[in-house]
Amino acid sequence: MAWQRAAHQALSPLDLTHAQFLVLLGTAIATAEQGGAVMQQDIADAVGLDKCTTSVLVRKLGVAGLLDRNINGVDDRKLRIFVTREGRRLLDRACTLLDEVAASLGPGALELGALGPGALGPGALELGALGLD
Repeated sequence: MAWQRAAHQALSPLDLTHAQFLVLLGTAIATAEQGGAVMQQDIADAVGLDKCTTSVLVRKLGVAGLLDRNINGVDDRKLRIFVTREGRRLLDRACTLLDEVAASLGPGALELGALGPGALGPGALELGALGLD
């Protein structure tokens, strides 16, 4: 619980919710793993959220200019999604803030499930380690 409260406080000045952060980070990770834009289902799988919640969050992040959504040429019902330059800048700031939160809470404060459903595991907040910097 301390992690969620601290994470919420850290992300608030960025006008980013915890769930939005997870979708932004999940998109960055999925695109790095797949080498390009991904589908909403890939993002949902990466962060462990259901498809409907992911869809709503992707739309909000798209309106905010943090994700770009393009029609998939093969199936017009599906979108190809990637993190925009502004989204990467915000994600970098959010990861830095959350790294600081984790450090301030001490060892063991950030357990695998603390990030939320489908937690991305230790080191997930290090963009450089993912080749995302």
